Amino acid sequence: YAWTFGSGSAPATSVVQSPMGILYGTSGIKTVSLIATTGTCHDTSTQTILINQTPSVSFTSTSPQCQGNVVNFTNTGSSGGNWIYSWAFGAGAKPATSTSQNPNGIIYSTSGTKTVTLTTSDGTCLNTKTQTININPLPVANAGKDTVICNNTSVTIGSAAIAGNTYSWFPTNTLNVPVFSNPLASPTAPTTIYIVTVTNTATGCINTDSIVVTMLAPLAVNAGVDVKICRYDSTQIGAALVTGEKYVWTPSTGLNDIHLPNPVCSPSTTTTYTVSVTNILGCGPVTDEVTVTVHPLPIAEAGTNDSITLGSSTQLTATGGIEYIWSPPTGLSNIGIFNPIANPTVTALYIVKVTDVYGCVNTDSMTVYVIAPNFWVPTAFTPNGDGQNDVFFVHGEGISNFELGVYNRWGEIVFTTKDLLTGWNGKRQLGGEDLPEGAYVYYVKGKLSNGTVINNTGIVNLIR
Repeated sequence: YAWTFGSGSAPATSVVQSPMGILYGTSGIKTVSLIATTGTCHDTSTQTILINQTPSVSFTSTSPQCQGNVVNFTNTGSSGGNWIYSWAFGAGAKPATSTSQNPNGIIYSTSGTKTVTLTTSDGTCLNTKTQTININPLPVANAGKDTVICNNTSVTIGSAAIAGNTYSWFPTNTLNVPVFSNPLASPTAPTTIYIVTVTNTATGCINTDSIVVTMLAPLAVNAGVDVKICRYDSTQIGAALVTGEKYVWTPSTGLNDIHLPNPVCSPSTTTTYTVSVTNILGCGPVTDEVTVTVHPLPIAEAGTNDSITLGSSTQLTATGGIEYIWSPPTGLSNIGIFNPIANPTVTALYIVKVTDVYGCVNTDSMTVYVIAPNFWVPTAFTPNGDGQNDVFFVHGEGISNFELGVYNRWGEIVFTTKDLLTGWNGKRQLGGEDLPEGAYVYYVKGKLSNGTVINNTGIVNLIR
């Protein structure tokens, strides 16, 4: 057998009956001939075969790129409309595959070495190329955790610096050094968003992070306005509750609860209370104070108890204030003055409410005893000048046409009067000499207010 395989074959010829492993280095139509010989006889057969083109596979990319940036790929091998392309971009790629000749916009969510494979085919023949690209990691950007701070305070944000990285913060006006990895922030707004941009100087890769710094409103402290109360009264101090605030009042004396924003107080003496306010973060304290002035109650005096006979009257006298109200009104000439005239028909307990210049009120009471019309005469008296029982009086009220006379043992009248308030002092009315001790006869005449006629006699003993 004598084979000739045509142009571009390797090997070019063969003498085996069924040769195998013939490789063509070029494509196209190949003329293959076979001459078979036995002895002196031979025969020849010639035919053509088609060798399809093997695609050339190669590509380039815009790598290395930073994680998250776009990578574009360019086919540098076989091109044209006859070829089918199949790309596999490796781990973390989005999209993971493509059938474009020159795929663009591939983004890697992870960094590292990526294995990229391109397979080119015409439907029959194919070729594959695999190569690696590098995706650089993003630098670590850590602005810190969102935080809440007290009003008009500062806080350190960010994190420790990493060698090879540069830092840039925005906004810069409330940061002490905006190119530090962890600057001191002193915000002025209730809410401030700080953004840090971190750049790896070796790769140029950039990463960002942000932090929200919330600054609480100023603590509201209000102990209330100074107030004046009367002894034993109470008043409310402070103001309404502000959510998130905590309160402590000092001193605790006279307060119902030192942790309320507006406790009720009833001090016994003038007291200045101070409220200290903090919040759930421990901001503060801020303080305010209020003075509660305590006025003592007026010393109310209704006067001493008194007795009158039915139909007569007496004047009440109260002291201790500037306004007076008597009750009950029965039998009183005026309940709104300090000294009304009282003429009750039965024994009465009168209560006076006394108000002073501060509006403080106190009460006192007295009793007016009403005695049925009557009189009585003592049986003895001692005119020795000691101020006790020195004068002989007829006791009673409401007696009209009154007359009193005193006789000695010889029947001489030594004293007489028609004035109930005038008594005998143990002297002779005419002459004024002291009379000796002993028994003297008296008479009493008159008419009681109920119409009863008095015409009594008796004996009174003068004792020296």
